[in-house]
Amino acid sequence: APSQTSVTSACRLRSEAEVPTRALTMGMGTILRAKKILIMANGAAKRDAVATMLAGGLTTACPASLLNLHADVTLVCDGAALGR
Repeated sequence: APSQTSVTSACRLRSEAEVPTRALTMGMGTILRAKKILIMANGAAKRDAVATMLAGGLTTACPASLLNLHADVTLVCDGAALGR
């Protein structure tokens, strides 16, 4: 039987067949211990998170903002994620 995450994801996609069967997750503590961080953001749906991160503040409402605590983060994104 599909998990609740699969069902929720399938609602956003065209069909359950498009839902990835595997994923990698990490907590912010693990991510922040990395020597370097590469973050990729694609599409208008990521615009708010990118804007909040680039604003430089910290907020639990936007986990990406915690990347401001790290000394070596590279952001790669498209124009839509930048709001252009």
